Amino acid sequence: MVAKKERLPPMIEPREDLVSAAKQAAVGIKERAPETDRQRRLPVENIQDLHEAGLLTLAIPKEFGGTEADLVTQNAVYELIGGACASTAWVMGNHSVLCTRAMGMMGEASHPLIQDVVQNGALISHAAIPVGKTEPAPGGFVASGRWPFVSGSNISTWIFLSTMVQGPPPDWNGSEPPKEHNRWMLLPTAQPGLTIEDTWLAMSVRGSMSNDVLLDQVFVAEDMAPVSNRPAPHDVWLPNGPAALKVPTKARVWMSSMMRGWPRLLWTRPSNSARPAAWPLAATPRAECPATSSRWPTPRCSSSREGPFVARGPGHRRQGPGRPGIRSQ
Repeated sequence: MVAKKERLPPMIEPREDLVSAAKQAAVGIKERAPETDRQRRLPVENIQDLHEAGLLTLAIPKEFGGTEADLVTQNAVYELIGGACASTAWVMGNHSVLCTRAMGMMGEASHPLIQDVVQNGALISHAAIPVGKTEPAPGGFVASGRWPFVSGSNISTWIFLSTMVQGPPPDWNGSEPPKEHNRWMLLPTAQPGLTIEDTWLAMSVRGSMSNDVLLDQVFVAEDMAPVSNRPAPHDVWLPNGPAALKVPTKARVWMSSMMRGWPRLLWTRPSNSARPAAWPLAATPRAECPATSSRWPTPRCSSSREGPFVARGPGHRRQGPGRPGIRSQ
């Protein structure tokens, strides 16, 4: 008796419309990559290109005007944009995560924010580290302090800042209430009392503008400071949302995809070239490296191929065979 072979399910292909749009957007983004690196800032044209291509709404359901990209399509898009400019892909990835998180935390209250993204190409940045001093006030909270590593800060329209507030959350019904709870404050970057300090002096992803954001006695209405209700790592932000966007919260689709896109620069450059013409990750010989922030050690760029991976972000200390890791100057 011959066993029947099981038919494998058909492979899911990335959506041609979004892949084509990403390829077209990547052309201009790649051309601007050297200047992005030198200026340590994304050109506004990059965000406009992403908006016109529908790439700022990958994580937004179609019912709200988004492009609602499935996991396979998102991987393909981030690989293409990452191959053009890692800084742009990094900022775009953070933005997409916050689109989903805003809908998950705020529900219907997030609709004006989401529509600003869909209609106007508004960019969202965030600080995930819960710092600052936030105290209750009539109708909301008053916050002051410094939030580090806010990628896309200088070019974003909106900023989410994570913070801790004294006491249990409003819906707490347990036996032992926590001393504090986490909220994410949503503010426009034009908010009076909000300033951005140029602190991102890194050797890689230099254009990500992962600067510090400072607040000085800024009032935030309670409905603009939702309680963080992050699901378990294996759960999704939008359990009632479209199937295409039901990706586990632990997944970081864009990070691995943008890093897969980066080697495109190596594959396409001449083998005898010391550096490609467009080097968005700024893997620079140590002698040529710019001064870096005093808060973080400086990576050793031991080779032109290793530098981008050693210096993916502040505090990155992975080591391995043949990799010296991070050392101080």
